[in-house]
Amino acid sequence: MGWPKLKKSKSKSKSKSNPSPGPAEAAAADFNPDDVAQGLTEYYQLLARAAYLPPESIEYPPPGGWTDEDLAIEAIRDVGFPERAIQLIRKLPFVAGCDHEVIPGVKFLDYRRDSPDNPETWKADIDQYDYAPPKPDPRIPTSMVPLGQGDAAAEPWMVNTLAGTMFTLSASFEVDDAPEDKAWLSYTQHPIKDFFEAAKKDILTLQWLPIPRGSGQWYPEILAYKDKRTRGCKRIYLEHGWPEANFRREECMTALMEFLEMERDDLSASTEGVSIEEGEWEDDDDDDSNNNSDDGKNKER
Repeated sequence: MGWPKLKKSKSKSKSKSNPSPGPAEAAAADFNPDDVAQGLTEYYQLLARAAYLPPESIEYPPPGGWTDEDLAIEAIRDVGFPERAIQLIRKLPFVAGCDHEVIPGVKFLDYRRDSPDNPETWKADIDQYDYAPPKPDPRIPTSMVPLGQGDAAAEPWMVNTLAGTMFTLSASFEVDDAPEDKAWLSYTQHPIKDFFEAAKKDILTLQWLPIPRGSGQWYPEILAYKDKRTRGCKRIYLEHGWPEANFRREECMTALMEFLEMERDDLSASTEGVSIEEGEWEDDDDDDSNNNSDDGKNKER
């Protein structure tokens, strides 16, 4: 699965002073927020073409971008986003009215005034906890804009508006070769268009597998591991024509829901009165894939 993670130093004893200059150190005059908006739009539309995201849930900015009245502009400025970042936010599409994941382990983030993500509490949360959805790590400056949110283990996409690049924020963030006041230099930076092309490829090839809600206990999610359930879902996608133009979306959605419900019932029946450890229900024949770096949540692009 192809998304970037931290660059690791070869030795923990390596000096952190005077790191090699990186593209994120200087502002890029050619940063174009339209590239991010276009890439994110195409990615959302691909999720909607799959048996996953309701197409009507994607809400696009007006031609001039989201206005101060549309955005939670006071909260955005209180967080400390500079004008460069705000201009990007004005151009982003948002997803409303659903609780789907946007990438594995990460949900959508809405910067608008009527957002369900509680923008009125962002500044207070940062002051108290050093965390809020638009600022997932206190070491990352507000010139870096997250495109998703989640719990402490979430690894959202970040837009580096200084360099015109993108990276994935790792939940196991360690500053290796970068000075602590430039922690983001520990991340591999990627060209915006290449970043989104790699993400779309992961959906098209079902390395990232979008599955709808199978029962009350499962929210719509994008899975990046292999087990009996994901293999069954992938088979259903392929049987219904994914990713070709003749993909039968509604039929696939129905088949996935039925399969997931059947899997839930089988699991409930087989585990009645039994304590199950997390991960115990992964298939034994997937042990080799679980140890393969390609099947983890993150890897280098």
